[in-house]
Amino acid sequence: MKTYIVIPHYVISEHVAQLAKDTIKSFRDTSDCFIISCDDKSPYNADFLEDISDVTIRNKENKGFAGNCNVGFKWILDNVKEECNVVCVNNDIEVYKGWLEEFERTLSLVDARIIGGIGFKTKGGVPDKINANYISVGGYLEDWMFPGGMYMVKKSVLEDYGLYDELFVHGGYEDIDLFFRWRNAGEKLVITPKVAYWHEEGATRFSEQEKGKQSKAEIKNRLYFRKKNGEDAHTLMPKFLKDIRINF
Repeated sequence: MKTYIVIPHYVISEHVAQLAKDTIKSFRDTSDCFIISCDDKSPYNADFLEDISDVTIRNKENKGFAGNCNVGFKWILDNVKEECNVVCVNNDIEVYKGWLEEFERTLSLVDARIIGGIGFKTKGGVPDKINANYISVGGYLEDWMFPGGMYMVKKSVLEDYGLYDELFVHGGYEDIDLFFRWRNAGEKLVITPKVAYWHEEGATRFSEQEKGKQSKAEIKNRLYFRKKNGEDAHTLMPKFLKDIRINF
């Protein structure tokens, strides 16, 4: 089964540009196609993306995280007829080797279509407290919630339940909203500690250029999330996202 990598990108600096190059390098050997959806009016020239991706989609306006991901997802839905793996990856990720084989093996064992690993903000191995002898199929594993930074779904999941809600601006909650939708539909959200990746997290959002916008956007998204999912949505998270363990 082929694997397509979707990377949303907003280039604000040489540092973020280098992160994107490193992200693609860490995934290159295990992917069949890289799709980068980027904002053409970003502060830093994005022409270099044409050289490091298989498909580069240049949007005329800033679509934010949800919109850029959706552009990549739609390309796959329009151009790939057979079932495939769709991996959504932030542009500041480095994954450790063996991730794809472990994802596919675990999904086949638990009959699921959605899987994520464990992300860390410090480069290095998995902390000792993580027990790699079990997985969770409920969207939580110890203190880790299903990761928005890097996850893999079958294309049929996107066909069945739709894409990100683009009413969320670039400020968070759009991924949690999508995961709620999947869990409410009865899908398993599998997390395996055997797949680990480094995530700088917020290289674009929390930059000096974006901090002011980010604070307002996060408040707006939080209010919309509660309006859509209920005022007590955060307290209901354990109801929908649980640490349901399976020993391996």
